[in-house]
Amino acid sequence: MSHNLYVKFVERLYIATNGTVNCNQFEQTKCSLPNSCAAYVDNLFADFSFRFAANGATTNVTVPLATFAVDGTDNCTIWV
Repeated sequence: MSHNLYVKFVERLYIATNGTVNCNQFEQTKCSLPNSCAAYVDNLFADFSFRFAANGATTNVTVPLATFAVDGTDNCTIWV
């Protein structure tokens, strides 16, 4: 993901999580939330998704945000 897209993603994720997400601006590969991923199933993961489309494509693929989430020891990591 380009730097500009990463910044846009982080801005939107920050708003969607009411500022609880922590993203490493230098690494630009993951963000973490303070609880297990199960804590976000009914709100964040149910409501947010990504749309992907190839250049020049007339259709796209919608992928739920939960697709990129992995439980850590005491957090939920979202791989970008």
